[in-house]
Amino acid sequence: MNPLETPQITASQFPQVYEDLGIDPGKLGCVMLNTEPIQVGDIILYDDLYMADPEEHPHMQGIISETETHVTLLYGLLRSGTEMRKHVDAVLSGWSPESPTISEVSFFPSNDPSESYITLVHRGGNSSIVKRTA
Repeated sequence: MNPLETPQITASQFPQVYEDLGIDPGKLGCVMLNTEPIQVGDIILYDDLYMADPEEHPHMQGIISETETHVTLLYGLLRSGTEMRKHVDAVLSGWSPESPTISEVSFFPSNDPSESYITLVHRGGNSSIVKRTA
């Protein structure tokens, strides 16, 4: 890790904080933006992929960047993104996404001790949302 980088903090590192606040991190809502697929199957070995139980974890089925590509705009909503949609839409009104690019690939470990895997995360160089000038 770059010494100037801030280390990533995850909910699984502070279970007591969430318990004290009465928050179940597994139920935090998020807002995601669907994007065009990112082809990486030619550089990742199939044997290195994690395939979870498809019923329990439908979004942990190998390379999802080629089938369920998205950018997480906001994570940590105390209610689901669906419940918060009208508020999120109000905040994002007049904004539009730029085409995302990948500038960095990082990872985060499973927060389930019974499942040993890591999730690769593509971080964008110019994947931002910009205010439209009309």
